[in-house]
Amino acid sequence: MAFNIAKCNVLRIARRLEPIIFNYKLHGGCLEAIDTTKCLGVYLSKDLGWNDHVRHITNKANKTLGFLNRNLKHCSATRKEKAYKALVWPTVEYCSSVWDCYTAKNIAQVEMVQRRAARWVLSRYNRQDSVSDMLNCLGWKTLQSRRTIARLFALQA
Repeated sequence: MAFNIAKCNVLRIARRLEPIIFNYKLHGGCLEAIDTTKCLGVYLSKDLGWNDHVRHITNKANKTLGFLNRNLKHCSATRKEKAYKALVWPTVEYCSSVWDCYTAKNIAQVEMVQRRAARWVLSRYNRQDSVSDMLNCLGWKTLQSRRTIARLFALQA
């Protein structure tokens, strides 16, 4: 089996200000150095931060939520909730025990997807409506608490 040089990259992970640069070669060709790569659905960056991963999953979840909004606009709240749980939640929670974000910015960015979905499911877009009350009405836990539970189950196994 031979590797395809066009599909191979080098991701340098270092905390030094000036990392050691070495050109890796495969089958006579030099491999391209990249800053971020996707491995098994999780985006890894050279600084081992989760900003890129959170940005990608929230963009994908928001696009899916927009698709659901366009196509299920006149459906009941229970159907909207089932569609959200089937199509958006898996995107936001995939491998969450691995990438569980810890910065306030990332936590808010991920939670915003669920808050937007709660407004959509209940069709309550008024600014005076409390999204926290909507989440309680739907019985949804915060995504942060769901990630904590998933991480605890992963450690238990």
